[in-house]
Amino acid sequence: MITCVYCQQANSVQATLCQKCGKSLQVSRAAWQLGLATKAVEGGNYLEAEGSLARADAAMLPVSPAERAIYLLTARAFWLQGCIYASKGLYEEAERELLLAVGQLAGRADGEAVLADVYNRLGNVCFYKSRRSAAASYYEQSSSLAVAVAAPVIAARAYNNLGNV
Repeated sequence: MITCVYCQQANSVQATLCQKCGKSLQVSRAAWQLGLATKAVEGGNYLEAEGSLARADAAMLPVSPAERAIYLLTARAFWLQGCIYASKGLYEEAERELLLAVGQLAGRADGEAVLADVYNRLGNVCFYKSRRSAAASYYEQSSSLAVAVAAPVIAARAYNNLGNV
């Protein structure tokens, strides 16, 4: 089931329009696929995440840049792509994607938990690139932001990673 981002109505996966409000489900479909990709990344299944991210990208094509920004679609896609690149050891590409996510999320109160996770992943990339002081800085930013927005899992990860540095 795909939940409409506009009215919160559950719709069939095959539906193109919301059965309650009649709006297109493209934004909802992209958000749903990004959610599937996020769960796959969290479970360490990066191949599955790649497939979901590709389907999310296809769903985002007809979505306006304004709606992509409102629902953090582009920022989440950059974050996920950075995670996938990092899982393959492509740290330069991962850092580039994660920094693009930072640019999308900077100053967005509704994206602070995602930003905290992005900072944590940037810390991981810097750690693997032997840039320990940069890694520590990103972990500190991640943990502070995660605590501020009550995201304890992200905060715990960042504190653990900071301890490893």
